[in-house]
Amino acid sequence: MDIGSLLFLLLILVAVIYIICRPFYRKTTLPVLETETDALDDYQKEYDQVIKCIRELEFEAKLRKISDEDQALLTEEYQLHAAVLLGLIEKTTQSQKNSHDVSENSQVDHLITDRKAKRRERFAGFCANCKTTLQKSDRFCPKCGKTTGVLNS
Repeated sequence: MDIGSLLFLLLILVAVIYIICRPFYRKTTLPVLETETDALDDYQKEYDQVIKCIRELEFEAKLRKISDEDQALLTEEYQLHAAVLLGLIEKTTQSQKNSHDVSENSQVDHLITDRKAKRRERFAGFCANCKTTLQKSDRFCPKCGKTTGVLNS
């Protein structure tokens, strides 16, 4: 081997060692602590995802993608997870109410009321075919696929 190829191999070896060792020499920052409001939002998002998963399981069971036994088992697991999340949401909401003074409590209540109002605004009725709840953005029923008649704005 000539000297050029040896230098090239040495350069590659140094680059590989640098890439491997680089994470060990980075400055690490401490994670930012979550506030209770962030935790409440995270719990609410996770709860919404669990409810969505339950609906998807029902839809897949109707399409016979999964067996009824599997659907029942998974639905039960998701329902238990949702119940735990509801408990955490309630606990977080209670601790927020206990830890804030009256003015801050009114702000939290206002945020909760606004969130509930926005959810009600999304509600568009029920499917005439299968009685599933529909949102304003739905053009077809998420359960049976029938046209809803709800216009998108």
